[in-house]
Amino acid sequence: MLLVEVDLDNESNPIVAKKINDYRGFFDHRHPLPNPHSRGTIGYLEWKKTEPHWRRTYPDTGRPGYPPVAIVLGHLGERAMSQRVKALTEMTRRHWQGRHLGHGYYDRSEAIPILFTSLELLIERGPLSPIWRRAGRPGPLQPLHDALDDHDEPGALMRISENGQGHSWEFR
Repeated sequence: MLLVEVDLDNESNPIVAKKINDYRGFFDHRHPLPNPHSRGTIGYLEWKKTEPHWRRTYPDTGRPGYPPVAIVLGHLGERAMSQRVKALTEMTRRHWQGRHLGHGYYDRSEAIPILFTSLELLIERGPLSPIWRRAGRPGPLQPLHDALDDHDEPGALMRISENGQGHSWEFR
C-alpha cells in the first residue's frame, strides 16, 4: 500500500507539509477492539485494547511504522524540484525520522516513510524504476522497494551482530 499526494505546483510547501501532519493524525487515531468478555465481568470492565483505525481500512504493509506516503511533484525544473524536496524533507522531519538508537540505527515503528518523485519521471519510467527519493536518505534515486526498505532499522543491527560483523555499514 502506498498513499499518494500529487502536487502540480499549485500548493505551497506548508500546505503539503500540513497534509503529512494530517496523515499522522489519521494514522494515530485508534478504535477499541471488540470486547470478548461477558458484560458485568471484571474482564469486560478492564478491557482497554485498541488498534489503529487505518489497519481496518488498509492492509498491513509488512513494514514497521505507518503506511508510506509518496509525494509526486509536477511541473518543476530540476533545481526547483531539488529545493522543494529539501524544504519538504525538513518541514516533515518529525514524521519520517524515527527515534535514533545509536550507531546509526533508527526505530521507525512510529514513523511515516515519505517518498518523493516527479510526475515527469513517473510517466516516463514507471513507478518501479529508480525514480524515488526517500526523505532523509542521501544518494541516487532508488526503485520503489529499495526506497521503502529501512537498512538502518533495529533488525539490521541484530543481523549484523549475529554475524559477528560488529557495526559494519554493509547491510544484507
